[in-house]
Amino acid sequence: MKFRHPSKEMLRDWLFSADGDDPKLEEHIDDCSRCSAVIIALGEAEGEDSVAAALSQVLAAPPDLPVRLEAQVSQRISGREFLGLMAELFGAGVETSRLLIVDPPAPDT
Repeated sequence: MKFRHPSKEMLRDWLFSADGDDPKLEEHIDDCSRCSAVIIALGEAEGEDSVAAALSQVLAAPPDLPVRLEAQVSQRISGREFLGLMAELFGAGVETSRLLIVDPPAPDT
């Protein structure tokens, strides 16, 4: 009696099970190019799915990202406002000093 082609589910179970010891099935897979191709396709599909799942898990944004970003942006904006105010205060003094020192008023004669 000839061994019939196993179903995709049976091949998937054989491929991903730890105890895939079925001598008839292994012999059939070794001899049958059709079943070997199915095994290869199942392995590639599983590999792509697992890689995609792992990448999406690793690259997913943390749940608190919007809150952290908003806090940091607010902190930077307030820091720039403070620096702008300080620059204006010191800039006015520097400009006044430069005008008084560099261009002293001409004496009235």
